[in-house]
Amino acid sequence: MRYSEIEQLLAYKARLKGSAVVKVAAQYTSQRRPKCGGIHKEYRHHHTHEYICKSCNSYRANDDLTGARNIYLLGTMYVSGIEQPKFEKLEPTAN
Repeated sequence: MRYSEIEQLLAYKARLKGSAVVKVAAQYTSQRRPKCGGIHKEYRHHHTHEYICKSCNSYRANDDLTGARNIYLLGTMYVSGIEQPKFEKLEPTAN
């Protein structure tokens, strides 16, 4: 089954329940730490399916769970009035 088919089925089932499906940008969702917002591709370990934040040493989770938490946050931003929520990778500032 293709993603487009899954999306259509999900939207159909949501309508039956009087709900809606919000499509959000997936960019950086598996690379972003949900708590501090840091985006680091190298912190996602594909072979162990983990995301380990080395910036603050307080976050370690399954990479799919990390992505799901970030998608939830994007959905919350949408419901709060942001029409096209997305994450952007910010370059570090020089001190």
